[in-house]
Amino acid sequence: MLAAALCAEGEGDPPHELALYWKAQGYSALPRVGGLEDQPAGLLDRMAVASNIYSAWKGLNESKHKVQWSRDHPDGWAICSRVMELRKYG
Repeated sequence: MLAAALCAEGEGDPPHELALYWKAQGYSALPRVGGLEDQPAGLLDRMAVASNIYSAWKGLNESKHKVQWSRDHPDGWAICSRVMELRKYG
């Protein structure tokens, strides 16, 4: 899901799951026909993860006071820390 962080930086297209998340939010509809349990296994979770990464990474990078942002958004900071770790170690 590093692609979601890259997208938040304006460095690439959104990953499929993030684009689906945005469409589902925009249309107030699930990606596939049927109910919640009719969606492909794991798709909704991957969509939520992509959105969370995008939002956290964008929030951190738009903040003028990153230390304060990390204190104010501990969950977002945990996500950003993981993104930084993945970028460093692959």
